[in-house]
Amino acid sequence: MNRTQRKVRSFLFVILAAVLILFAGNLLLRRTETPQHQGPDWAQVTLPGFSRILAGTLNQPVRLWFPGPNRELAPEDRTIHASDDSVDGMRQVLILLLAGPWTKGLFPLLPGEVALRELYDHQGIVLVDLAVPPAGGPAMGCFEEALALQSIQRTLKENFPEVQHIRFLLDGQERKTLAGHIALP
Repeated sequence: MNRTQRKVRSFLFVILAAVLILFAGNLLLRRTETPQHQGPDWAQVTLPGFSRILAGTLNQPVRLWFPGPNRELAPEDRTIHASDDSVDGMRQVLILLLAGPWTKGLFPLLPGEVALRELYDHQGIVLVDLAVPPAGGPAMGCFEEALALQSIQRTLKENFPEVQHIRFLLDGQERKTLAGHIALP
């Protein structure tokens, strides 16, 4: 083997080694990346009386109930910022619930234009005030409306045992129904 062939072979060996190192480094980086969840931007979640949630402080497990593929509620486990104030925790849970599920196959509770205005608790009676579209309520059928109400009730009662009864306001006003089908409790 002459001198030129050895140089070419050495050059190819160096190139091959560099490619292998880059490939191995890329694999290592992919394994250490944290999966990105879709959901609310925690630094932006605020309401009156609602503590700012910061990255790294999520540490109270909660179970949210969303409509599933079999037309019944299915659980999704999440975490919220731990708080001594149960109303603060209830607000966080409802914001996550209204933001929708992360699990494939589960469905959003209400249309995206519905939001939590405020939540109050007086001796186990929780008042949930929802902001709704100008038309007077979300566009949904009777079955979806029933599932949405059941989802809110089950989620709050399961995560906060002190909740005895839940009442609803729409845009600060008492209404008979959420979307025109099921009487509000």
